[in-house]
Amino acid sequence: MTVLPEAVRFLNDYREVSTGAILLGFILFAPGGIAGLWQRRAS
Repeated sequence: MTVLPEAVRFLNDYREVSTGAILLGFILFAPGGIAGLWQRRAS
């Protein structure tokens, strides 16, 4: 959550929209979070 706003800093006018879209993508496609993605790869 701390790195995300810095990663989309170049989208000055659309920062909130892009942050929300990225978070929504993670919620939909990786509900277990980054750790869930690692566990899925290990299986």
